[in-house]
Amino acid sequence: MRTGRVAPWQLALAASAVFLVALVLRLPSCFDSLWVDELHTAWTIWGDFSDVPSRARLGNQSPVYFAVMWLWHQVVGDTEVALRLSSVLLVACSCLLLVVGIYRLHRDLLLGLLAGGLLAVDRNSIFFGTELRPYAAVILLSTLLVLVCAGALDRRRCWRAIALVVIVAALFWTHYTALLVAAGVLVAFALNQIFRQRWGSASIASVAVDALLVWSAVGIAAAVEYRAIVQLWSRRGEWEAFAVPRPLNAADSLGQNLSVFAGDIRAMWPWVPAFLVPLALLVLARLAGARFRVRRWLPFVAAVVLVTLVAYGLATLKVSAVWHRRYIVGLLPVLAWGSAGLWLAAIRGVFESLRRWRLSGRLVSSPVAMLAAAVVPVVVLLFWQGTLGNLLRRDLHLVHRGEDWRSAVAAIDELRIAGQPVAVDAGLIEAKRWERSRSEGRGAESAMFLQYLCCPVNNIYPLHEVVPLAGVSEEELLRFWQQSADRNSSDRETLWIIARVPQRRHEAVAELLQSFASRQSDRAAGGKRFEFTTHSFGGVLVIQWRVE
Repeated sequence: MRTGRVAPWQLALAASAVFLVALVLRLPSCFDSLWVDELHTAWTIWGDFSDVPSRARLGNQSPVYFAVMWLWHQVVGDTEVALRLSSVLLVACSCLLLVVGIYRLHRDLLLGLLAGGLLAVDRNSIFFGTELRPYAAVILLSTLLVLVCAGALDRRRCWRAIALVVIVAALFWTHYTALLVAAGVLVAFALNQIFRQRWGSASIASVAVDALLVWSAVGIAAAVEYRAIVQLWSRRGEWEAFAVPRPLNAADSLGQNLSVFAGDIRAMWPWVPAFLVPLALLVLARLAGARFRVRRWLPFVAAVVLVTLVAYGLATLKVSAVWHRRYIVGLLPVLAWGSAGLWLAAIRGVFESLRRWRLSGRLVSSPVAMLAAAVVPVVVLLFWQGTLGNLLRRDLHLVHRGEDWRSAVAAIDELRIAGQPVAVDAGLIEAKRWERSRSEGRGAESAMFLQYLCCPVNNIYPLHEVVPLAGVSEEELLRFWQQSADRNSSDRETLWIIARVPQRRHEAVAELLQSFASRQSDRAAGGKRFEFTTHSFGGVLVIQWRVE
């Protein structure tokens, strides 16, 4: 029931089809405005190459990806789609690699086609595959890692060791937290090798050598970035603003805490279509008398479960706030491969259990069976993640980030008179650190750090003469007004604020502005009057502030 060897043109056709599907599902979402995290990338690559490392580290990132993106920017230009095309191509290549790599490993084109197809249509891979951030590169490198771990270079031990060292070091330098995924994949496959060979001394020695080489490489890579990593570790508490699970409460019952835990784990990945449905089909097929082997897919499932639970534990215990899909996004190709293996084993098991019907023999060997095997799991995943509804409506705009910085800046440019002050609240977690430094009277921050706080308007969407704001609060508004008054002696002035504010909070911000205007008008000398006008651009709010 395997597809066996196929002609090179058939392999090329299958891989090209998956590659094109990945492109088609991602490109339409690449024309929107960049959002704040992507705008940090844009700011990092907009200046001189010598500024790239320091700018990357201000955003808690390794500079390697940004150095490559600086070169990409020089070649492709500065439009949103051109910049995001890097991520589109990286994820599309990951899908293609799964098709080709799995076929060469197992001589099973259907398995490779299904794994690549699942990665191509997965909603999470679509999101990260349309984002100007390092995560698409992490997905590609993780694809290479799992191919090597699954046996792609087993006949060339020297090249396998070199590949493991290079890939894991590259993962670490691309994004520090990708090391968590690399460790989970290596451990899962190492244990599988040891158990498969029944704790043989040769398998243990092989695993030990691989571990020594890989972790030596990681140690060298970490030594190169030692100062940056130590600084980042000291600030890891800042990530708790968004990368922690819901707290478990000792006062609650065990059932309530288990419900919270299960809800957070369930929300991380599409467990039901990826693993639970094919496992249920496997059970039914086994009850119907089918025989099959699923042991080879256990390392994939184990790696996904292990890394997810470790990330949850690290965040819950406040060791490091890494409970966010972006930090373990490298699991996506592992998830796709493991899911494809289980689905295909289940479908073939079901067909085997139907052998008592004469039609079944023809059905199993027909192209219809192959089509069903490849299409059914993909359709189930599309339905589960809500993508199928978009496709049925012919809506290929699958990613909506909701921050229209491009239109917000254009609106200010249209109405602003040269010299009118502009404050930027990018909603960055580092702004709170700057606010604390000012309140505690510590030394002034560097000019580059202040530029970083204004990074959304320092590159592709430029605004000139801007100052940072640490949130839209009465204290920050008053500070901004006083700064502007020192530079402007006229009785009338207009100030501008562009702030990252979730849409659900726009009404609350408008009420705060009205309250502030009322109180400050009563206190102001000379009968000055404050008026605020707000303009919403999704998750970006433009505030026009008139003082008369």
